[in-house]
Amino acid sequence: MAELDRSLRIAASLTRIAGAVAAAIGAFVLVLYVCPWCQTLPTSEPRTLPFALGLLVGGVGLILIAADPHPHNRAALWFARLELLLALVLLLGHAYTTQATAHPATHTWFSMVATTPPAAALCLLMHAGALLLTYGPAGRRWRYPVIATQGSAIVALALVSLLVKALNLASPSAPGQGIDFPPFSAAGLMALGIGLIGLAATRSPPHRTRRAPWLPMCIGIGLAVFTFVVWWELTVFDRLHSQQILSSAAIAIRTHIVSQLRAEADRGERMAHRWEISGGTPRELWEADAAGYIGDLPSLVEILWLDADLKPRWGMPFDVKDVAWAAHAISPRLLPALERARNLRQTTLSSSFMTPNRGTAFLICVPLYIGNRFDGLLATTVSVPEFLHSTLSDSILQGYVAHISDAGRPVFGPHYAADDSHEGERATIRIELSGLTWMLSVQRQAGSPAGVRSSLPEATLIVGLILAALVMLSVHLGQMAAERARELEALNAALERRVAARTADLQRAVADVERSNRELEQFAYVASHDLQEPLRMISSYVQLLARRYKGRLDADADEFIGYAVDGADRMKRLINDLLAYSRLGTHGKPFRPVDLNEVLQLTLRNLEFAIRDVAGDVTSDPLPSIPGDDTQLIQLFQNLIANALKFRSAAPPRVHIAATRAGAAWHFTVRDNGIGIDPKYADRIFIIFRRLHAHSDYPGTGIGLAVCKKIVERHGGRIWVDSQAGQGSTFHMELPADMPPHPAPAG
Repeated sequence: MAELDRSLRIAASLTRIAGAVAAAIGAFVLVLYVCPWCQTLPTSEPRTLPFALGLLVGGVGLILIAADPHPHNRAALWFARLELLLALVLLLGHAYTTQATAHPATHTWFSMVATTPPAAALCLLMHAGALLLTYGPAGRRWRYPVIATQGSAIVALALVSLLVKALNLASPSAPGQGIDFPPFSAAGLMALGIGLIGLAATRSPPHRTRRAPWLPMCIGIGLAVFTFVVWWELTVFDRLHSQQILSSAAIAIRTHIVSQLRAEADRGERMAHRWEISGGTPRELWEADAAGYIGDLPSLVEILWLDADLKPRWGMPFDVKDVAWAAHAISPRLLPALERARNLRQTTLSSSFMTPNRGTAFLICVPLYIGNRFDGLLATTVSVPEFLHSTLSDSILQGYVAHISDAGRPVFGPHYAADDSHEGERATIRIELSGLTWMLSVQRQAGSPAGVRSSLPEATLIVGLILAALVMLSVHLGQMAAERARELEALNAALERRVAARTADLQRAVADVERSNRELEQFAYVASHDLQEPLRMISSYVQLLARRYKGRLDADADEFIGYAVDGADRMKRLINDLLAYSRLGTHGKPFRPVDLNEVLQLTLRNLEFAIRDVAGDVTSDPLPSIPGDDTQLIQLFQNLIANALKFRSAAPPRVHIAATRAGAAWHFTVRDNGIGIDPKYADRIFIIFRRLHAHSDYPGTGIGLAVCKKIVERHGGRIWVDSQAGQGSTFHMELPADMPPHPAPAG
């Protein structure tokens, strides 16, 4: 919960800060609009009153909602409505000015909104709608993902605007029409979007805010919007760039056509110059000069000399009566060009006309003057198709297709197919020279390198959408992992509390058991010690009766006295064994390194007569040294060997002791050839006072193996037996090779 409260406080602070930034930027833009002395500042911010008020009102609305999230916050609600109204004014005003650009006088009132991009107005509209959505019906949790998504979309549009500005992708021919917001305006819109995301996090229910399931969707949609807008801007920029290249190609083609037209006109002017110098050229020389030009230039159809009355007199290569345009020499179509050349005393070109054999042609009219006397005109007929085919070679067109028309009539068409994959992409310019007016339309040639578009927009769209999906998936998986980590942390904390409680209970139980064991041992010691004196008195008097009255009473009395003496002896041995058993845990020595070879030698010395009486044999392998209580270890081996001698078979008893290393412990075995033990009694024999045989068969108290088990456990080991009835027994013991970390305390 502390982490949740901290996240909510951060989100609320983020909302207030974002609202303050947006309001400050709105106030700054408003000052630029209102103050006269600010009109001269070198800034690209649009001095638009509705947009500045929209930023200011939206920022204040965010601050009011963050400060007072109550659903009846009327002030914030009215600010949201005012922002919505301003956004609608911007959108409607922009639409009206777009429709009314042909009539400037009709849209004076809306001219102040023309500089605000419609995308900026759309951002204000989304922000106002998100603020109003926070006051919708309670209980509809889908509102908060929608609000956060709108905020991410606004942030994406603002980021694209900054990117467009940084990369200079804005169209200079259409300012204010794209996503190229001015920098401060983009920053203000970004603050509004961030504020909406913080507002969604603040107003979401606590159990949803903790995990914020709408965050991946919000980020994914924001990145998708960013990708789509970048793709659109790159596509528009690529189209504009392509159109600029096409226009540059059209200008280059026009320049080349004009230069060739000037070259054709220059030839006629040189003939006219020779005419003027010679004061009139003889016909034979004139015809030879004209024939030379016609032979060198296939596009020249004919050259004529018109007299001062504009009547054809000489012609080359045809007679005057056979010229292609003679019937039209003074027609209204050609007469203006002839008169303009005569009156202006300069070369003029006529409009196109049809010839019988060479198709479309035009005239180059060069005036002839001798001094100030008009001496006629040189009229050169040029075939338009041949001229343009020779002029517009493949090296000039370079992957483009040219269309030329004169007064709406096509005079030259392509000999290559045009590229229709980008319909509407063509550059049309006018060719004007000395009265000649053609319209040149240029398109890309299909399959040429000039018609290849950049694949960057499509690649950006695909990669951006893939990245948006990957980021959304990554955020979702990160949220799931964080959620699982929090759940695991809570589960671990609960488990730790349960383990701590169980450990405390176990420690109390162990303490109770230890106290009970100490009390039992103390009780056994005290009981066995206190029973010694009355038992000794009973045994003494019974033995006295046996000595004094044996043979004086009947046989039954002697037998009864013998039973009493035997029972007293058995009771004495039982109490002594119980006293020794109780002292194992309270009267032990501190552990020290003990050589088990010496222990075994002392044990065999104690059992020397018992071994000799049964003709037994005890052997051993070399034994190690281990940490322990030497007295108790002697008692351990003594009890095991004595057991082997007692429960012997018909054969002489054989006992062998061996030791092997088993990791951090030593594994000892004591193997005999006695009567063996039924496996089902393998655990029972280590219980105190549990016997498998009658006292008359095998005397003893049944405490020896219980003592062995207690000694082994005090040394941090364990003991067990492997045996089969009639096949001998092997007792196994594992004892630590090194000093245990918590050795049993000394008594």
